[in-house]
Amino acid sequence: MLLWFGLEGVTLKTTSASPVVLRELLQHLRLWWRLLRDRRVPLLLKLAVPGLALAYFLWPMDFLYDLIPVLGQVDDVLIVVLALKLFESWAPRSVVAEHWARVTGKSPGGPGDGAEVIDGEYRVL
Repeated sequence: MLLWFGLEGVTLKTTSASPVVLRELLQHLRLWWRLLRDRRVPLLLKLAVPGLALAYFLWPMDFLYDLIPVLGQVDDVLIVVLALKLFESWAPRSVVAEHWARVTGKSPGGPGDGAEVIDGEYRVL
């Protein structure tokens, strides 16, 4: 449901024991939302992977029936999250790196990112 409203301005304030996990979840939700909106990600990929996960989520038949108290809902969530991680891994790496840098507020620098390397020597006096 959070994806429907957009996640650009959402901030996370937690006081629980696992704020890192919640922050990473929110960052991945933002990343997936950005990838779904990016024109550089193939349309077929956007429709296939998240679309199939959504179809499974809405389909009345499940691997584990929803009548089983916690397990029935866990398989739905697990399938959706796994599909979105698959979507993230199949999207173009440069696009994912660009959006991940914006979501986390970090520079996308690193080996193979196209940044210029300056070679030099130094001496300690």
